[in-house]
Amino acid sequence: MNIKNNQKGLTLIETLAATAILSLVVLMFANLSGYTLLADQKDDQQYRALQLAEKTINEIRKEAAEEPPYSSEKLQTEFLNNFNKESGAFSIRATHTDGVAPSKHSISLATVILAKKETGGGYIPEDIFVTVSWGDQDE
Repeated sequence: MNIKNNQKGLTLIETLAATAILSLVVLMFANLSGYTLLADQKDDQQYRALQLAEKTINEIRKEAAEEPPYSSEKLQTEFLNNFNKESGAFSIRATHTDGVAPSKHSISLATVILAKKETGGGYIPEDIFVTVSWGDQDE
C-alpha cells in the first residue's frame, strides 16, 4: 500500500513563532505611538506659548504707538508691567532687558519700540523681550 502524505498547513511551532514575531511588531508600534503623543503635546504647548508671545508683542507695539512710554525705569514699571500676567498654564513676562533665563519650557520673542527720552525730547529705540514659560521650570 502506497500512501502519500500531502498535508498542507502550519505546524504548532511555526504558528507560535509567527505569533511571537507579530506580537513584537505590535508592541514596537504601540511604544512608538506613546512617544508620538508626548511629542505632540510638547509641540502644542510650544505653539500656544508662541501665540501668546506674539499676541503680547502686538499689544505692546499697539499701545507704544498710541502713547510712547518713557525709557529706562519708567518703561518697565509704568508700561511693561501691565503686560505681565498668567494665562492658564502659561506665565507671560515682558521686560526691556533679557533678564529671563531661557529654559526648555519657555519661548522668548524680541521687538523694538520707540520710547520717549526722559530729557531733551525725542525718541530712543528700546529692546523689548516677551518670555512665555510653562510647566516645571526646574526640569
